[in-house]
Amino acid sequence: MLNLIKMDIHRLFHTKSFKVAIIFSAILSFVGIAVVSGLLLIFQEMMKSPENAQALATFPLFGWLTNGVTLPEIVLTGFNVLSLMVSTVLTAIFINSEQETGYIKNIAGQLSNRGTMIVSKICTIAVINLVIFAIYTGISSLACMLFLQFVLKSGSLTPLLTTLAIKFLLYMAIDAIILFICTLTKSKALSVAIGVIFGIGISGFSYSILGNILNLVFKTTNINLSFFTPDGMNSILAINSEADIIIKAIIVAVIYIAGFMIASSLVIKKRDVR
Repeated sequence: MLNLIKMDIHRLFHTKSFKVAIIFSAILSFVGIAVVSGLLLIFQEMMKSPENAQALATFPLFGWLTNGVTLPEIVLTGFNVLSLMVSTVLTAIFINSEQETGYIKNIAGQLSNRGTMIVSKICTIAVINLVIFAIYTGISSLACMLFLQFVLKSGSLTPLLTTLAIKFLLYMAIDAIILFICTLTKSKALSVAIGVIFGIGISGFSYSILGNILNLVFKTTNINLSFFTPDGMNSILAINSEADIIIKAIIVAVIYIAGFMIASSLVIKKRDVR
């Protein structure tokens, strides 16, 4: 098992897609914070006019100018710049690459239990997300020091670490879905497309529409499908989330990770490897 994990991680580190993902993660997080800084500087100038100041009061980031912002809030703002898409797309490309190169055919025949391949893939996906999280956190913090000193205020790092740990679990849960789709369909195009759908938040609109339909059918307002999906919980989770949101996010993540790992294992055990 350990040797299989080492082989997968070694293969990951030597793929072009992984190197490109690292570069994209650095660029996206840096540019995202730089753009926010530019907007805030524009708002500062606009605030000199009372009429403009009143109009800007409804803008989500306007409070950063009036009340300041902590480093954890800035880092999580950087995380919102397509980090999930980088994770899901890289996962889809990496998992499908073994089908294209014949790697899975060579390895599967040597294993008494093919389910261990899924465990190895999950460990490799964990490495993918650890690298993405480290880059986004580091580059967002650097960009903050460069561009947002004029609004930065002190704050505890504990909420940031807690939120990132839960987001990590949710990213793993979403990637477990991608792993299952890759294993089931062997389709790179489909798995990448679904990764993009998760990554840019299109799935959230689907949950909202379906939830509204169910609310109309059952004549209620309490159905929110986002509470039952890892990408939905990821969009809800914030730096100041209540304990019940945190607990729900952890439960959802664990259920999806376990469920789709088991499903992927069953598929790969029953399938002839070609």
